[in-house]
Amino acid sequence: MAALLLALPLAACVDAPSTTPSQVQVAPASLGLGAQPAPSVQADWWKAFNDPQLDRLVAQLLTGNPTLQGALARIRAAQAELSVARTAHYPTINIDANETGQLLSNNYLYPRPFGGSFQWAGNAEARFRWSLDFWGKQAALIERARSASVAAALDADAAKLALAGMFAQAYVELSLAWQNLDIAHQTVDERQIILDLTQSRVAAGLENEASLEQAKALLALARIEVRRAEAQRDIGVHAIAALTGQGAEAYAGVTRPAAGVENALPLPQSLPADLLARRP
Repeated sequence: MAALLLALPLAACVDAPSTTPSQVQVAPASLGLGAQPAPSVQADWWKAFNDPQLDRLVAQLLTGNPTLQGALARIRAAQAELSVARTAHYPTINIDANETGQLLSNNYLYPRPFGGSFQWAGNAEARFRWSLDFWGKQAALIERARSASVAAALDADAAKLALAGMFAQAYVELSLAWQNLDIAHQTVDERQIILDLTQSRVAAGLENEASLEQAKALLALARIEVRRAEAQRDIGVHAIAALTGQGAEAYAGVTRPAAGVENALPLPQSLPADLLARRP
């Protein structure tokens, strides 16, 4: 019993053996990193629709949109900050010079020939300054300014693509509205033919008045669909004008799109989430 009591405190003082954590290299594919990166989007991808009106309206969108202009202003500010940071890293030389003329009096300190003559006095000064970056402060400022400039440029590119994507989506919806209007007009023509045939059959005693009233009701519903399709087309025109920063004066200039949804660009196999905002 005494030996057991003596062994307990000794056991408490024994250090555990050192262990080394096991390190296992994980394959990128197991983390979902093995796929090829998604292809970059062409800056002017909307030109693939071959629609001159779309090209013109997108150009108006990109030049007149305040969101994009704000992003471009941030680029210019970041580039100016980067230029200032780089300037502070290099030596600077300042040279100042001035010259003054004075007519000396005959009755002053200077006798002739200086007295009564016009004399020029000049002064020149040169200053050399170079702040040596011993501790890397200037390099850090330059790197920060460069990162800010790159980030601002990426923000501007993202804003441009997002705006173009929103506009192209509205433009495709306008094209669909025109197609729906065509279908509505075709339906009216078909219902009118059916009504004429029904009237002839009623006159010949082959149909009753209920069939005639049904044909009239279907024609009236088709005409309502035409009005609804026209309203959707007008809403699409108004949306296009609003996105380009224009008012009612631009409605007449927005005609039927030449681009159709069948001309849509093919989707890549790998489609990241942020790419959805860049496409119609």
